Amino acid sequence: MISNNKISTLINSQVPFFVRNDHQNFVTFLEKYYQYTEQENKVVNKIKNVKTYQDIDLTEDQYAELLYSTFLKYIPKDIIADKKLILKHVKDFYRAKGTEKAIRFLMRILYNKEIDLYYPKQDILKVSDGKWFVQKTLRIKDVTVKKLDGTVVASDNTFYDLEKFINTKIKGNTSNATATVERVERFYEKGYRVDELYLSNIDETFRNGETVFTLFDDVEDTKSITANIYSGRLSAIVVTNGGSGYKIGDPVIFSSNTGSGAKAEISKVASGNIAAISVINGGAGYRVSDLLNITVTDLNDLGSGANAIVSDVIKTGAYHPNSYNIMFSTISLESNTQIGNLIYSNLNSSNVNTSIVNAGQFWKYANTGPASQIYVINSGNNYISTPELSIIPNTSIFSLGILGRMEIKSRGLGYIPGDKIEFINQIGTYGFGAAGNVKNVNISGGITEVEFINVPGQITGGAGYAQEKLPKANVISSTGNGANIIVTAILGGGASMISAQSVLGSIEEIIITDTGSGYITAPIIDLSQSGDGKANANAVIVEGIYAYPGRYLNDDGHISSYNFLEDRDYYQPFSYVIKSDKSLAKYKQTVKNLVHPSGMKLFGEYVYVRDVVETITYLPEELFIDIVKD
Repeated sequence: MISNNKISTLINSQVPFFVRNDHQNFVTFLEKYYQYTEQENKVVNKIKNVKTYQDIDLTEDQYAELLYSTFLKYIPKDIIADKKLILKHVKDFYRAKGTEKAIRFLMRILYNKEIDLYYPKQDILKVSDGKWFVQKTLRIKDVTVKKLDGTVVASDNTFYDLEKFINTKIKGNTSNATATVERVERFYEKGYRVDELYLSNIDETFRNGETVFTLFDDVEDTKSITANIYSGRLSAIVVTNGGSGYKIGDPVIFSSNTGSGAKAEISKVASGNIAAISVINGGAGYRVSDLLNITVTDLNDLGSGANAIVSDVIKTGAYHPNSYNIMFSTISLESNTQIGNLIYSNLNSSNVNTSIVNAGQFWKYANTGPASQIYVINSGNNYISTPELSIIPNTSIFSLGILGRMEIKSRGLGYIPGDKIEFINQIGTYGFGAAGNVKNVNISGGITEVEFINVPGQITGGAGYAQEKLPKANVISSTGNGANIIVTAILGGGASMISAQSVLGSIEEIIITDTGSGYITAPIIDLSQSGDGKANANAVIVEGIYAYPGRYLNDDGHISSYNFLEDRDYYQPFSYVIKSDKSLAKYKQTVKNLVHPSGMKLFGEYVYVRDVVETITYLPEELFIDIVKD
């Protein structure tokens, strides 16, 4: 407020008496002079009110502009905010220089806009900066709520009771371990209910099977809640090596020095296809293109669609003749034909004038030999067990029962080529006509090669023999001994093969049928009694102290689309970005002059931002202070 104390009113009392008495005009002059200087905007008036002019609320416009130019030198004159209010608090504003709040405030007084600030360092890739988290829990049972005098309030394990643990500090009664319960969960695993406490701030280690307890404030009074940490039950089986050749339902054997009663069985095995078929023994009397019979014997095996053929045979005659002429017209078929009949229906265009030797009809069974290769036409699918494999023989040749293959099990000594081989039928069999010779021997007379020989009127290899009861071969020799020759097949029989399947019968899943109890450590699993015996699996028991697999809480420290390599320009620790709908050129210098953090690099990004709701014609003091204070 401008002062009204005037010097002119004091002149008459301050001038000496003789001056007033003798020089009244002079006194009047002085009074008029001071009255003049005391007028508004005159020197005395200005001097007397200099402190008032320092008050922005009371000062005159000319001095206000001087204050603006002195203290708001770098703030544009066309700001939309109240300059007087800013000037009153400019000291606080300058104290906040370099802070985020100061930058936001400056943009508001300049443009009445809210802005966003972004620091590129937030997205710089930092090695080992990932936030790794491992959730630890306690799996419990037998939840009981009691009064402090020991009276049981609830023991039915309701979820309501379980929630009493939330936001409490539990303690183990034997381990003295403590932890804070963040939340609780209830779920079912393999038919068993599991109550789980999710922990933080864990101190020391809880023990399986111990009791944990805590106190909580109820409506009436303080109560306690207790529970037992679970242990001792089989919860899962993890297959580490599936092996091969296993079947659904195969048993799993457990061994343990602690618990007992666990039972499990194989519930799922890998299916595959018939990738290839290898010949173990080629048998005898097969031809190229003979079909294979692929038979599934396991009732759980849904495999189908595979088919294969004989793609090659051994045609050298080393095991049996390469071809046979089979007479299929026989006198027996004409048993009801009159001798004097002109035409015999079963004989080769024969009549009463035809010789018997010319009357028979023959069919040729050629290009035969032991099977040597199998071609898989279609591999099929969904096979979980090894199917039975057999070659479908020519029905006609197989039914004749012709001996087709011998094998030398022991060569013996002293034999000579031409030594006879006789065939002795097993009891109940009626094969006939087969004969054989020793074809070649080594220097010691050991038999190296044998052969079937023709008997006049008989098929080479005889007839009427059965694959399931083959005759015994006996070498007749006056010089040799010790040989062991066996008959292995008739024509169209004796072949054996093995299939090569893709991952056939590999264990994929084992189901627990009884969890057992009392296991302190996981039992040992034995899978050697079925399949190929090479599968391995590990048992997992329910442990009250449980740790979930660790996980990263975010992508920090990971190579990803969200992280960038430091470039010492934009992506660096000392840069910041003002996101505004104003171009950087408009405010860059003002920001630099007033609020720019020393040592930082400024970037601008054009984005649409909302208008500030209220127009800044004034700023309440409390709002201003909140904006600029650090």
